[in-house]
Amino acid sequence: MNPHNPPRILLNATDGPLSVRAIKRYVTALARGLAERPGEVELHLLFLTHHRAAVRRFVEGLGENAVAKVHTIPIPRGWADRRYRRPRFELTRIAKKVDLYHETTADHPALGVDIPYLMTVHGLATIVRPDICSAPYVAEKDIWFARALERSTHFVSVSETTRTEFLERFDFPPDRVRGVPLGIDARFCPGSREEAWRRVGAKLGIEGEFLLYVGGVQTNKNIPRILETAQMLRDRGVFTGPLILAGDQQYPEDQWRELLSRYGADGHVVTTGYLEPDDPFLVDLYRGASLFLFPTFYEGWTSPPLEAMGCGTPVVASSASSVPETVGDAAELVDPDDAEGWAEAATRLLSDPARREELRARGEARVRKYTWDRTVEHTIAFYRHALGLKGGDPPRDLTEEFVREA
Repeated sequence: MNPHNPPRILLNATDGPLSVRAIKRYVTALARGLAERPGEVELHLLFLTHHRAAVRRFVEGLGENAVAKVHTIPIPRGWADRRYRRPRFELTRIAKKVDLYHETTADHPALGVDIPYLMTVHGLATIVRPDICSAPYVAEKDIWFARALERSTHFVSVSETTRTEFLERFDFPPDRVRGVPLGIDARFCPGSREEAWRRVGAKLGIEGEFLLYVGGVQTNKNIPRILETAQMLRDRGVFTGPLILAGDQQYPEDQWRELLSRYGADGHVVTTGYLEPDDPFLVDLYRGASLFLFPTFYEGWTSPPLEAMGCGTPVVASSASSVPETVGDAAELVDPDDAEGWAEAATRLLSDPARREELRARGEARVRKYTWDRTVEHTIAFYRHALGLKGGDPPRDLTEEFVREA
């Protein structure tokens, strides 16, 4: 490549139009940020899907300032690595036009071209905590990591915690693995709590204060701890308002009914189902909540606690995996297995206005450090590092620099 020209980056953006939750946000923000920097990168967007209409809407949604070349290979999702001659030929033809390939999720196709191959690692739950994952999912991820290690020349992890976990378990050059924390949308900011209450109440049929959790309603998120904490607060007369679970329900119906019965939650829990990241109602939920609870067992990186902080809501969060790195000293941290500790931390925040205000101030300050612009800038720096270009060296501890920079 010509070092005087912007590096040509082929970004697999398939999960922008097709995925949900954190990966969708990441791919969308990264694609938009790179597309808005034509002087720094020449962006090529790759879509491995038949869904051309979804691709078109995604590209149009990047905005009028976006500059990118779009390549769509119409194959079913998950077929990128199969030995079909035409798709593989087309992918090789595209790869010959670029300097670096960035795999953002799990397609990891063979390119047939010798260029730097960078892959994003969103977490290592199946390796670090296989006990909270299904056996088929663990087996699937084992294959994924084996193929990723075979093909990738560089890895970007979504937190320093994930980077450390990766290097502890895989024999890979440390200078080829870089932690780049993700960003939080600016719309997660303080607003009128009373207005939020009004809109939440009108939509969900509730009145007054409520507790909140946002994320998948699934095993690894430690949902029973949330239900138990709410029950303990009710039983002790600390907080009697409803608990809102905002996320896609992944428990089988019979297991879910059993959980609600076990923790006396019937009539006290409201579920919203999955909310799109740009749904204004999500901001209302954060702004209106008295407390945000997040007792997850494992996260490669996570945005809901930061989104709650950005909206001015105090947070009680898990002390496990990457969560302490993410929230710092702006939340109450509790062992996810400590039932009494969760009840005590929630009680402390609900009954101590000064402590709530202290955490609100810390949280709002911390969230300002987590911008998508910064994520994109550090990703471009890693591209340059992988290509041997100037401007590719990060601060020694990227995460610390990310959150402490003045």
